[in-house]
Amino acid sequence: MYLLLSTAGLAAAVTSAVVFLGYLMKQGRRQTETSTKTFGVVHLKHDVYFGSFRFFYRPAYFLSEAIEAACDAMVAFKIRSNNIIILRGLAGRDAFYSKVYPQLMRDTATLMTTSMGEHGTVDLFDALDQIIFALAVRLGSCVEFSEDSQKIKKLRQIFKDLEAGSSPSAILFPSLPTPSRISRTLAGIKMYNMINEVIQARKRHDRREDDTLQALIDGNYSPTDITRFIATLIFAAISNTGNTLGWVLVHLEKHPDVKDQVIQELQKLSLNPEIYMEDFEGATPSIEPCINETLRLVLNGTFVRKNIGDELIVDGVRIQHGTYLMYPTTDLHFHPRFYPNPYQFDPMRFDPQVVEERKEAGLTFLAWGAARHICTGKRSAILLMKMVLVQLATYDFTLVDSKGSPLENIPPPAYDTLFKVCQPGRKDRVFLKYQKRR
Repeated sequence: MYLLLSTAGLAAAVTSAVVFLGYLMKQGRRQTETSTKTFGVVHLKHDVYFGSFRFFYRPAYFLSEAIEAACDAMVAFKIRSNNIIILRGLAGRDAFYSKVYPQLMRDTATLMTTSMGEHGTVDLFDALDQIIFALAVRLGSCVEFSEDSQKIKKLRQIFKDLEAGSSPSAILFPSLPTPSRISRTLAGIKMYNMINEVIQARKRHDRREDDTLQALIDGNYSPTDITRFIATLIFAAISNTGNTLGWVLVHLEKHPDVKDQVIQELQKLSLNPEIYMEDFEGATPSIEPCINETLRLVLNGTFVRKNIGDELIVDGVRIQHGTYLMYPTTDLHFHPRFYPNPYQFDPMRFDPQVVEERKEAGLTFLAWGAARHICTGKRSAILLMKMVLVQLATYDFTLVDSKGSPLENIPPPAYDTLFKVCQPGRKDRVFLKYQKRR
């Protein structure tokens, strides 16, 4: 008897579900047929609970029919409680495929105008480090930080403390509470508190912003995960970026023909601040070769790996499981077979055709990582460098030494850190002398 009731109940449930599904499908067919148009937007009829149900089982046809029925107008419909709008035409393109971070472009211009003024002389590497960090905060955190110079200053010190925590003593004695490790821990707590304060304030006041933090809040990530993500993102954006840009400008100063070509490209971009990301990256064919050639010359560190697999034999040498391996970039970056006259600055080494020919030899350039270990911050780093260069092209500028005399020789980097692009030594500081163009 119980079995019969269960079977009957199941049959009734299935029948009800089929009838209800048929109703929804019928409603779905009607949804693209019945609509209202207000203020240039075609609003499709929808079920109160499910929204435009047909989208779930025939999404491609649903969208195609909706777009066709709306002609050139935008289309609005619902998925459950979510509002969806199909943008159309050039205006829709401009809104959807956001232009090269227009806010970031404006921030770059504002930041450099505020910090540099119309004219002056500043320490090249220190100034670029400050500018790049402020832009990375805008790119990777929230407006509450990027629009507050004191918070940017506080964050910069936090990141210095975080970086200083990776000292030799911290590596040799990982469990020992050394001063640098304590400072690193406190810096992490300070950053967490700053970010959590913004998160709670937005929730209290039901306030939203168009930034990275808001996207993470909407993704229901915890404050701890958000702090880790933002710290990683900013580190990826700033690591070596300011120093690399400084060396690019140093080498351009000693190669005026290349500098003139780069400035011409940059000035075209500065006249079109709403250029698209793809166009922005493609409109600077001479800049990225300069960046890569600069990195080839100044990034003379080593890469580290650990053999977590079986024993290896490399050129007759046995590498045991668990052994750490290091590889010096100079073995490739200054190899005369790949880079003739390797100590000379020549951006043409990174002309696409030359790069393609060099690929026959395998990996020959390691500055952005290689194989499965590509630098995750490459695109953001190049973007930030170009942003600064575009604004710098609105100035007439030259590089001078500490006495204000034209830079005669390229100073050597002070190789005091293993995994970084290092600045010149304190005795070889380079200064940027600039005047706003009229």
